[in-house]
Amino acid sequence: MVDKHVLVLNDQQQAPRQIMSTRLNEHVLSTPEVDVKSAHHTLGNTMHMRIAMVGDDRTQMFLLRRALLTAGHTPEYYKTSSEFLDAVNHFSFEVLIIGTLGSQAGELEVLGRVRGVLNLTVPVIVVTTERSEDWVVNVLRTGADDCIVLPVGQSEFLARLEAIVRRWIHVPTALRSFRAGRITVHVQSRRILVDDEPVELTSKDFDLALFLLHNVGRLVSRSQILHAIWGRRHQLIRSRTLDTHMSRVRRRLQLVESQGWRLTAVYRRGYRLERLKKATKEQLEE
Repeated sequence: MVDKHVLVLNDQQQAPRQIMSTRLNEHVLSTPEVDVKSAHHTLGNTMHMRIAMVGDDRTQMFLLRRALLTAGHTPEYYKTSSEFLDAVNHFSFEVLIIGTLGSQAGELEVLGRVRGVLNLTVPVIVVTTERSEDWVVNVLRTGADDCIVLPVGQSEFLARLEAIVRRWIHVPTALRSFRAGRITVHVQSRRILVDDEPVELTSKDFDLALFLLHNVGRLVSRSQILHAIWGRRHQLIRSRTLDTHMSRVRRRLQLVESQGWRLTAVYRRGYRLERLKKATKEQLEE
């Protein structure tokens, strides 16, 4: 009889026999009285994400990956820290998960490289069996968005993951108006002005402009943009459609270097809108 605190594998997801051992209760996902189908249905309206994972504990990674697949996400597991760092530096992910890496120093080192060397702002979750408060505080101060101490229920794990992403791409609709350089945004009336002159925008153009201005300096993936602007219909939107909206927003809001902005498409990763500190003389004369 399988221990109820260990994730039960279905016939299509085979794993090493030791994963089913009751002695793993101290460091794996626990799922007391969880109905997987019910949990999946509850999460059906949430964003489906591409997630990069790294960790030495294969049992831990297998169970986390299984929980993510159950929720409809696309987890990609990397066996080594170098493979993980290379992947997140060249490809776009909505979330990064760092598991146990032999020692606490290893986990902090990878986290530090993600934030300090690669300068990635993508949400990062550290999953650990270390219960020390000092360790958790150190992880959060190094740049993690959350530190999840195992064991944890599958539903709680998924809910915390999705809450972090919602906060990361959240657009503050309660904000009535704000100004960014020459651009003024009136959220409630859905109007944008450049040099106090109204700009003609479609509804989706306005949503896209608001999203970009809220995420200045961040590299946002195409899937994050599509989900934020088109919601549940985002999977039906073609890549060319997003490019068309992006080009129109760039042109009409004058998001160009001569006006103090840089909107760039990062190959295979997404878009980044940057506010330039000061336009150069050469740029102003162009």
